[in-house]
Amino acid sequence: MTRTIAFTRSTTPMAALLCAVLIALALLTPHVNASAPPPSSVFVSWPKAMAVPEVEVSAQRDSHGRWYLDLQAEGFAFSELCQTVSGPQAIGHAHVYLGEEKIAAAYAPRVWLDDLPPGRHRIRVVLRSQDHRALVGPGGLIAGEAVVTVRAD
Repeated sequence: MTRTIAFTRSTTPMAALLCAVLIALALLTPHVNASAPPPSSVFVSWPKAMAVPEVEVSAQRDSHGRWYLDLQAEGFAFSELCQTVSGPQAIGHAHVYLGEEKIAAAYAPRVWLDDLPPGRHRIRVVLRSQDHRALVGPGGLIAGEAVVTVRAD
């Protein structure tokens, strides 16, 4: 698409310069390629040859009233070992979110949570590689969730 921009006599030199700079920046900015893989600095794409784990999250309350999550992800091993560089491996940890806030990291299939306030809560678990990048499969983040309702009593 081609656009023509015309400057009238009332256009100040400063406005014309600013407009030219903004146009140059727009032309130099890389275009987003929706068919490209996610950026490798933030995500690890799950290998196509490996089955993508289905993450199952169950929230439980112990006899003392403390909440914990049991996590299952077939074909994925939890590890406390963190490495600076990690390839697409079936090993890592998970980040646990209460709504949009990260509340814990899970280095084992069971993770204890702080007290949850009364109400209905969405808890989401996202699998991460050993270097903390999020794991992504064909359907997006490899994640699971549970909904917990905490009574006020």
